[in-house]
Amino acid sequence: MSEEENIAKEKKVKRKSLFSVLDGSLKMQNLFEDGIPTQFLPHVLYICLLGVIYIGHSHYASRIKRDLKRLDTEVDNLRADYTTTKAELSNNIKYSSVLRAVDTLGLKEGKKPPHKVVISSAKH
Repeated sequence: MSEEENIAKEKKVKRKSLFSVLDGSLKMQNLFEDGIPTQFLPHVLYICLLGVIYIGHSHYASRIKRDLKRLDTEVDNLRADYTTTKAELSNNIKYSSVLRAVDTLGLKEGKKPPHKVVISSAKH
């Protein structure tokens, strides 16, 4: 085979690109012969508006997701602080802990039981 035959075969076998197929099937050149068609303008604007709303909604959703994650972390930290504080408080109000704390002040445990103080009224 000669070179000319190979080149001719390559031209026949050469595949069309996607854009050339679309351009050939849609005939976009005929659409814009008389200028820009204004009959499609409302539809194009509507699609653009939907695109802007979609983008705004996705940004809003991602911001809400970040806020929820931050708040979940904060709640976990506060729950851990609450548990720690509750455990410390329950240890500090035990009778033996109170005795140790007041012993440093020089106070001792009373040996006599408490008694009731009765005040009589003088206006009978």
